[in-house]
Amino acid sequence: MIQQFRCKTYSNFAGVAASFWHIQTFNETNIDLISRYRRVGEANAPSETGWNIFSTQTIVTIAPNAANNCQINFIDFEMPFDIPRSADPMRNGTVNINGRRICTNGAGLQLREKLTEIHK
Repeated sequence: MIQQFRCKTYSNFAGVAASFWHIQTFNETNIDLISRYRRVGEANAPSETGWNIFSTQTIVTIAPNAANNCQINFIDFEMPFDIPRSADPMRNGTVNINGRRICTNGAGLQLREKLTEIHK
């Protein structure tokens, strides 16, 4: 799983006893989203992969084993500025939902980002 690789990579990068921080989109429910999308109207448009969103529970489950008993914390992160929509519908932009700035894309995903703090 990609997250296992990332935890191993972060741990190795951080060294024997260090901390590493990373901002990533996570799902707070126990659902891992593995997505494919296709751009309509383009001749022979292939399905594209990406925008996978793993649950925080998945990361909590694999991180200690993948990175030699690392500890992991999730801190809510809100984009501090607006990101306008671009011509590419899959590029992130922000919308205001209930007074919070939420990142979204053309697939209609609400991207709730967290600062991931990994300690080893």
